Amino acid sequence: MIKKFLIIVFIFNLVFTLSLLAQEKRGAQLMVHKKDGGSVQGELITVKANSLLLMSSEGADVTIDIDNVEEIRVIKKSKLLLGAGIGMAAGAMGGALLLNDIWYEEHGDLTKGEAALKSGILFGCFGLLLGGMTGAYAGQDKTYSVAEYQPAEVKVFLVKLGKQARVTEYQ
Repeated sequence: MIKKFLIIVFIFNLVFTLSLLAQEKRGAQLMVHKKDGGSVQGELITVKANSLLLMSSEGADVTIDIDNVEEIRVIKKSKLLLGAGIGMAAGAMGGALLLNDIWYEEHGDLTKGEAALKSGILFGCFGLLLGGMTGAYAGQDKTYSVAEYQPAEVKVFLVKLGKQARVTEYQ
């Protein structure tokens, strides 16, 4: 029973990993608040010397001069479910494979399989909670107040932001 479960988990992980590798690189989703009060949301295509090129949610290319930017928010996708899934799988496998002997010794009325199942469920729940919290934290948006940066800091920030663009080496 446990061998079948582990084989299914292994196959699922393999398929999931291959599907992630096959995806096209996308730029970061940004919400850019300008000094004039306007804002633009879209995918970061590239970072130029003094401007950003975004593809707006309407599909139009928008160039924004960095001197006109008040604040940039990098919008991240939530990683709560991913973290919870990884945590649950790791906790369940760790509990079932590593801690079932301890559970078996403490509760002599259980078979090895029952002890593995119970320890897997218990530690899977702990992993689910811990992984979910970690995923939620990792998926938080990041906000940068570009208007407060010195010119040298803006250059460093643009290099850092450029690594999240769809086209990282713009000529």
